[in-house]
Amino acid sequence: CLVLPEPNSGEIDRDTLRGQLKNTDVAISPVNYLVAATGTAVFCNRRHPSRLLTLLPPAVILIASLDTLVPDLWELYRVVEKNRPEQDMALSFYTGPSRTADIEKTLVLGVHGPQKLTVVVVDEGS
Repeated sequence: CLVLPEPNSGEIDRDTLRGQLKNTDVAISPVNYLVAATGTAVFCNRRHPSRLLTLLPPAVILIASLDTLVPDLWELYRVVEKNRPEQDMALSFYTGPSRTADIEKTLVLGVHGPQKLTVVVVDEGS
């Protein structure tokens, strides 16, 4: 089990983490927002321990609270703008496995990120 320190703690050595994640089959990560219209998971980079966590393992499980769900990108930007600290401008968007057909026009999944992405939505109010 790989446990990451809190974001911005300064304790994450990226080279060590990269080596550990190379041998990890599944990563589990919290998500800051979900966009219903596109099925997109959104991370506020300053509050996420490491983007490597959602890029290197072949499978990623994202955990989100129901209250992080927004209907579309317009609402996401409204909510982020309302809730963000000044320095928290960078967002990462995940909408499933990456796809490329650059190599001999053959579709390849998961070149830049996981091959399998699962999102679990938890209703904390019940």
